[in-house]
Amino acid sequence: NFDLEYTFFNFHLPLDFYFAYDFIFEKFHPDSIVLMAWETWPNLIQSAKRYNCKVYLASAVFDPKSRRISFFARALTRSVFQKLDGISPVNESMISAFLGLAGKNTQVVSCGDSRFDSVVDKIKSKTPSESFTEFVKFYPHKKILLLASTYTNCDEILIPKLKEVLNLGYAVWIFPHKIDPDRIQEI
Repeated sequence: NFDLEYTFFNFHLPLDFYFAYDFIFEKFHPDSIVLMAWETWPNLIQSAKRYNCKVYLASAVFDPKSRRISFFARALTRSVFQKLDGISPVNESMISAFLGLAGKNTQVVSCGDSRFDSVVDKIKSKTPSESFTEFVKFYPHKKILLLASTYTNCDEILIPKLKEVLNLGYAVWIFPHKIDPDRIQEI
């Protein structure tokens, strides 16, 4: 027997059709679902609401240049976001964008970015490859500031401070979230 109050299930979702989630809700009766980043599956959210299940969006991101801001897409995005019970943007600067999309009863509070914790856990639990270990031996900088999965709004805060970081003897490695020529040029 499971103590369902403390049991967590995770599994791959079916295709996002209106009827696709009924078996999940009928079998497991979840009280809440936590979606990550921008994974707002409209039919999943609608199904959750039909079964009185709360839906939260954690580590939420919203790019102002996204296709979701065109007139039609914004209306669809707003209708989905208004069904959410809570949204936790990755940083406080995104709160206003989510407040513009969220329903009046949707709580919007930034709790940080869980991806950071995930990366730290991976670094702590893995042994570096031999080629990486050899690279580090001969790399001239012993202090490295790693900026991973960055967005334009991150750049606006971090890049003006990089000269100070470089003057302290750090090397800076930037890994943008989206890697394409325009994004690299932007950085």
